[in-house]
Amino acid sequence: MPSSVVPDVTETVAWSRCQWLNEPPEQEITSENNMRVKTAHHTDFWRRTSYGFIHDNGHALLIDFPQNTAFEVTYQSKFTGNYNSFIIYQIIYITK
Repeated sequence: MPSSVVPDVTETVAWSRCQWLNEPPEQEITSENNMRVKTAHHTDFWRRTSYGFIHDNGHALLIDFPQNTAFEVTYQSKFTGNYNSFIIYQIIYITK
């Protein structure tokens, strides 16, 4: 199989395999595939805006994925104010 072809494999990741960065004040696993999260006020991931604003205190549920992995996330939210958001955050570490 050429390296650019990824086999069609579906895996549901258990919440227990993930690790929180900046754990939110409230989270509840409501079923095998669902989690309810309430975030803390004034939390976000903003980097180097034109006016020098930096926040690195947002909540992130982390897990490592092998190379050439794709993922799909479905979410529902009741956004109630300005700048409410849900983000898929990908960090790529390059080692030499």
